[in-house]
Formats: sequence, structure tokens, C-alpha cells
Amino acid sequence: MPHAQLITDLSIMLGVAAVVTFLFRVIRQPVVLGYVIAGMIVGPFTPGPQIGDTASIKVWAELGVIMLMFALGLEFSFRKLARVGATATITGVAQIVTMFGLGMYASGWLGWNRIDGIFLGSMIAISSTTIIIKAFEEARVRGQRFTDYVFGILIVEDLAAILILVGLSSLAAKSTIDALGLARSAMQLLLVTGSWMFLGLFLVPRLVRAVGKRGTNEMLVITAMALCLGLVTLASTYEYSVALGAFIMGSILAETAERKRIEHLVEPLRDLFGAIFFVSVGMLFDPRVIWQQPVAVLVVTALIVVGKIVSVSLASLATGQNVQTSVKIGLSMAQIGEFSFIIAGLGLTLGVMRPDLYGVIVASSLVTTFLTPYLIKASPSVGQFFEDTMPSFMREGLDRYVMWIDRSSRLVGESREEGARGGIRRWIILGLLTVIIYAVGVRYGIPAAARVFEVDRAMQNLIAWSVSTVFALPFMYGMATAFSGDGREKLLTPRRMFGIVATAFVFVVMSFYFFATWTSLLAMFGVGMVIAVLLRDRLSKSYDWYERRFLGNLQQRESGVSAVSTMLASRLSPWQAHLVDMEVGVWSEASGRSILDLQIREVYGVNIIGIQRAGRFLMPPQPSEILLPGDRLLCFGLDQEVARLRSFVEVLEAPVIKARVAVAADAPEAQSDVEEIAEARLKEFDVKALPVSAGHPLAERTIRESGLREQFGAVVVGVERGGQRIRNPHSDLKFAVGDVVWVVATIASLGLVEENYAAAGVIPS
Repeated sequence: MPHAQLITDLSIMLGVAAVVTFLFRVIRQPVVLGYVIAGMIVGPFTPGPQIGDTASIKVWAELGVIMLMFALGLEFSFRKLARVGATATITGVAQIVTMFGLGMYASGWLGWNRIDGIFLGSMIAISSTTIIIKAFEEARVRGQRFTDYVFGILIVEDLAAILILVGLSSLAAKSTIDALGLARSAMQLLLVTGSWMFLGLFLVPRLVRAVGKRGTNEMLVITAMALCLGLVTLASTYEYSVALGAFIMGSILAETAERKRIEHLVEPLRDLFGAIFFVSVGMLFDPRVIWQQPVAVLVVTALIVVGKIVSVSLASLATGQNVQTSVKIGLSMAQIGEFSFIIAGLGLTLGVMRPDLYGVIVASSLVTTFLTPYLIKASPSVGQFFEDTMPSFMREGLDRYVMWIDRSSRLVGESREEGARGGIRRWIILGLLTVIIYAVGVRYGIPAAARVFEVDRAMQNLIAWSVSTVFALPFMYGMATAFSGDGREKLLTPRRMFGIVATAFVFVVMSFYFFATWTSLLAMFGVGMVIAVLLRDRLSKSYDWYERRFLGNLQQRESGVSAVSTMLASRLSPWQAHLVDMEVGVWSEASGRSILDLQIREVYGVNIIGIQRAGRFLMPPQPSEILLPGDRLLCFGLDQEVARLRSFVEVLEAPVIKARVAVAADAPEAQSDVEEIAEARLKEFDVKALPVSAGHPLAERTIRESGLREQFGAVVVGVERGGQRIRNPHSDLKFAVGDVVWVVATIASLGLVEENYAAAGVIPS
């Protein structure tokens, strides 16, 4: 039988992997390392069982990368990416530049040529997403605050890796890097991935919601995998990484209400194909490299570990993260993986890289893969060590710097929707969508017009331009009114004039690709302006419809406790703490006991902001509130504090959660109703900072005496005092003049607080 060899190979791989990982679990070693060791056992460089159909195994391994990245995307969200975007971008770019320079220097020190140095620098610059995902799962740190930044940096690195591959291909072909071609590739990457995200967020959530409500689990997982593999195929046609396509589709599906069901259904596929991927990595390793090139392996490994830890940690500190978070991020990134193999394979295929460099990279990858779980596990202790041992003046200076960065970011975030900042952001997003529409018209519209209509080239261009303009006009209307509030003011202010002129410029530039002469271009520009003026009201309604539908799809995921967690996270970011939700397990010791009895704030340092229970949301919960099985708790605290509480609250919960998820999946409409009720309730909550000045009603009163909880239902989550932060303060804490008190409550309650202070002659900012 033609498929017999593949079945035999898979049975060998999975059988050996099962035995090795079981032994590794017994001796408490990382399972991912067990997979790699199993790959070495069945690989061609060691005696023992051998794999015959390596070509098919490579395909299955690629499916492993796809499933791992798809699962990662399901746990990510565009809101998280926006929240960590600046830190991730700055840190990712700084790390790539630093590691590339170290690679070039090490290559010269080892006696290798310049081309080898360029390839070495490129290979050690990109960390391994798949290895980090697996290590996070085994360490049970997924969902902690620093992991969001790590995943954001990995996205930046993956995008950079695509440009690196383009640049290296140009270098091999022309012995020089084509800067113009690289810039063109970067622009194409931005347009292509932007179009995928926009169209996906516009179309996919409604499709998945319909399948989720009317279909079975089988239909839902088939639909999800079809969408994932479809975008992976599309990415391959553009010669982009399949991992990028899988991640983007996972991120799109993460914005749907069916995210949890899909995540639960694809988990077995992720585990199976992920295991095959890591086994295939071990098969690449030739142990002879270690004694043939010991110095090179040691140097490259040391560069990867030390260089990444130092560069990532320092860059994270520079972006305003505290020492603990920065060290955790740095220790998580100290490895290389799949992209490094791709770059090395490119160098060998093109014949421009020394052959033994591939073995050195694989060996270094295995060593760093081995170290990664231990580095992640040790990161809290290492971070605490640095905080404890650094001089007091340095620690205080860093604290002041972090607070300054946080305060600046908060002020920007609060004014983001007003004035020029909000207009610029809105104009850029809509401009990108407009460019995507016209780019699609040039790439596909003109050839389609040529196939359908028997007309000359000029008429084909006119048809394609007309269709593109019809789709783009609502967005260009939004661009033109981006700096004028709702777009209906009569005054032609300078900012509004700038929006109109800038939009017209984009329109002219995009139309230039369709018309050969300036006469025809200006004629069509005039036609477009006349149409825009005559159809102004219709364009306004069309744009409003697009915006409502797009934002409606983007907000599907936000329900239950996760919604308020996401909403409040950016407002409470100055505290370097984490807003997370956890579920009370049926067999948890917390079940059936009150918050006061458990003393959660005193024992764990965590404040329970709210409780979701059967569609109701209790915020703030009273100290006498009894925790019941299935309650979802919204908690505020540091990662290590939240992790300790989670281990107490969610004890022996895993099989219960899976059973409950399966029941909810069989009745999606009932689950959706509960989430809609909770979501409607959660929209009423917000965060407010209350400065305490002389004569303020809170001055010289304790939290208990203030009556904030009893009178207004407000939870005090922190106090800023003298450049320091007091998180989750005890109820006996006395407010002092100069304090800034952070409270969480309903918008109506915050209004009552403001009215009460106004009556006392003090209006909080």
C-alpha cells in the first residue's frame, strides 16, 4: 500500500515520543525536550528505529506549526496587540538589531566570511514562537501579564523574518541588498496582511456565529480549520510564512463569541501535530556537530542566551516595564527555532552559506530549547533578585521612570479619541483600507475586466477603477471627516481642510495606477469629487453601516468577566498588576466560603473586583459574599499573586471545566443569552482617579470610614502616594493629602461620587 510507510513512520515517531515524554514527566523535565530527544532517537544520525518517508513527515511537521500558531492566535486579540504594540515593536526591533550585530561580530571572530555573518545574525535574531508556546503551557503562565508582551514581540519578529528572507534572497542573487525592493516588500506585506485582517474581521465572525448557533461541534471545527488552512494557502501563494496565515486567522476567530468552543475542539489536533513538529526538529540534529564544531556551538549558544536576555530586558525597561516584567520577558525569549531553520535552509539551497553552519544552528537551537523552560521557571526569582540587590537610588529612579511612562501613556490613552490624535489614527486606518481596495483593483480588477469585457486596456482600467472607487468612497468619506467630529459641522476648520486635502491626495495617487495620462486622471478625479458631493448623505450612512458592523464583529468576544477585564486593563496599567478572571472549581476549598472568611486580599494580596454568576455581575462583591462553584472572579494583582490564588481557587477543576464546556457547546443559544446579559451589565463600569487635596472628604479617613463601598459601590484598587503605589490597600489604610485614589465602580456611581465631592466643594479630576 502506498501509504503504509507513512503510517509506519508515524507509529514509530508517536510511540517513541510517548515513552520518552512519559519518562520526562516522571523525572519532571520539560515535555517539549522529550519530543526533541525522541526525534534524535528516530533520526538518521543515531542508531535505532529509522523514519523512511521524511518528505511526508515534513508536511505533518508543517501542520504542527500551523496548529500551534492557530491556537496561539485564538488566545490573542487585537485589543491586546494594541495595548502592547509600542512595547512589543520597540523591544522586538531593538533585539533584532542587537542580535544581528552580535552575529556579524561573532562570525568575524570565528573566521567566517561576511555572508556567513549576515546569515548567522539573521538566524539568531528570531526567537521560536512554537517553543515558547509549549514552554508557557508547561509552566502554566499563559494569561500572565508578561506573556502578552512576549507574544507581541514574537509577532514583530515573525513579520521582520519575512522581510529578512526577502533581503537574503536579494543578497544571494545580486551580492547586495536591494533597499528599494525591501521597502516594496514591506509595503506589500502591510497591505496584504491588513486586507486579510480587515476582510476577516468583517466577514468571518458572522459566519462563525451562525455556524455556532445552528451547527454541531463537528461543523464548527470543520469550518474553523477550513478558514485556517484557506488563509495558510493564501499566505503561501504570496510566499509568506504559513505560521503568519495561521496566526492571523486564529486572531480573527478569537474575536468571535465561539472562541472558547473552537479552542477546546482544536486542542487535540494542536497536541498531536505539535508533537510531530518537535519530534521532527530533533530528527534534524547531528550529534557529531558538537565535537566537530564545539567552539562555534558554545559561542553561538552563549550569544543567543546572553544577548537576547540582556537586549530584551533592557529594551523592555526602556519602554516602561518594571524590573520583574522585563526580566520575565527577556528570559522567555532566549532561544531560536523554526524561522532560523528556514533561513539556514535558504542559505544552503542558494549555495552561499557554509554547510556546517546549519548543524551549528540546530545544535544551538536544541541547547536553548532545553534551557527555555528552566529560564521561564526561574524568571520570577531572577527578577526579584535584581530588584533586591540593585542600589536603592537605582530602584527608586526606575520606579519613577516607570510611573512617568505609565502616566504619559494613560494621558495619551484618555485623550486618544479627541482632537488631532484620534483623527490621525482614524485617518491612517481608513487610508490603509482605501489603499488595500485600490491595490486589489489593480491586482485582480483589471485582469477580471479583461476576461469579462471585450474592450481595450483603457476601458478595462476605467471599469476596474470605477468598481474600486464605489467600494472605497465610504472609507474616503470617513478619511475626509476624520478631523471634524461627526463630520457634519459647517465650518471648514484647518484640521478638517487638512483631512480633505490629504484624502484627495490619496485618491489621486491611487487613481494614477489606472490611467495613463494626466488628462484622464484629472477628469476621473473631477467625476469622483462630484459624486462624493452629490452622494454625501448616502456615503455618510454607508460609512456608519460599515463602522457599526466592523466594530460589532470586533466586540463579539468581549463578554462576561473578560469584557470588564479588557476594558479596565489599560486604565490600570500603571500598577504593573494584572486583571484576570478565574473560575471557582467544584472541589475547590474556596467553594462555599465567604470572601471575608477566605481573607483573599490579606493572604494572597489580590483584590476581587467582581463576581459573574449565571448572567449576573456582582460589583463590588460584599465581604460576606459566598463563593459558589462556577463563579467567575475578576481579580486584580501581580502575576505571582494571581497564580497562587488560581492554584487555590481552581484546584482539581480541569475535568469539570471540559464537561461544562461540552454542555455549553450543545446549547450555544442559551450560553449566548447569558453572555449578552452579562455584557450589557458590564458596560456600566469604569475606573476613576480621585486626587485627595486639602479639605477633601477622603482626607484623614480610612477606606472603611470613607464609605466608598457602602455608599457608592466603589472598590479601591490602589493608592498613589509620594511616588509609590499601594495596590489593593487594606481597609484600615488612611488617606492623606496628595494621595491619588483609584476606584472601580459603575458609571452612575462614579457620577454620584463626583456630585458628593462637588457638594463638599472639591471636584475630582
